[in-house]
Amino acid sequence: VFDALGDEGQFELFLTSGQKEGEETGSGMLSVAGKELKVQRRRIHDTDLLDALGPVEERVGTACYICGVPTMTDQFVEKAKNAEGVDEGNILSEKWW
Repeated sequence: VFDALGDEGQFELFLTSGQKEGEETGSGMLSVAGKELKVQRRRIHDTDLLDALGPVEERVGTACYICGVPTMTDQFVEKAKNAEGVDEGNILSEKWW
């Protein structure tokens, strides 16, 4: 995946442990397949989703994969599909539990 992205993409990883919204726990680095990834150890905010989708004029080519518990997944899939400039077919998701 990382080689396929090259300089044309980015990978953002948010890890949560069930903390309540507003309980920020920081960020760090994680080594995966020889690549260093920045990891946000907190819940995803609406602004994080919009930032990850990129500038409005470039969103048509953005693919977004959302994975998590159904309530979170449903909420973010809806927000992503309704974001200005997004091709709904590029919003993919997977639900846990």
